[in-house]
Amino acid sequence: MTSWVDFVKQAPTLSAYTEHRFSDDATGRITYIATVRKDGGPRVHPVKVFPAGSGLYLFMYPESPKGLDLQRDPRIAMHAAVTANPFESGELAAWGSTAIVTDPKVRALATAAAPFASPPPADNVLYEIWLEMVIGTPVLDGKPVHLRWRAVDGVEEDIGFGGRTS
Repeated sequence: MTSWVDFVKQAPTLSAYTEHRFSDDATGRITYIATVRKDGGPRVHPVKVFPAGSGLYLFMYPESPKGLDLQRDPRIAMHAAVTANPFESGELAAWGSTAIVTDPKVRALATAAAPFASPPPADNVLYEIWLEMVIGTPVLDGKPVHLRWRAVDGVEEDIGFGGRTS
């Protein structure tokens, strides 16, 4: 797994696009996350994922089923919400793992950067997201580009569309 700051260094185009999709006001800054329920099934919820300093974070209520899922099994999948025309905004999906943040300085930084109308309640649990893989289709010069980055090799690459052109 790789930290947000290392992802930014390794994948400059895809990380800029990732930050744009997570912070897109046209979608209400919504990202859908999937967690693993206790019975092994998927749980999908809309949340707000955001970068702050060197990390990528999300806050959750302490009794949140999705947060309890992450405490039991930290794996997470994410898909940024798309605009009405995904051929203009592109798509973004990411996979990784989470860890609860207990450092008060990191929490203060994340609280200040959180994309909410008011600060998250003090009892909210802060999770840092560590990335394993990110796939995005930013639209560059009017054409979608299919980019992939994986923590295993730290390389940002254009993987095309399986022979299909857009």
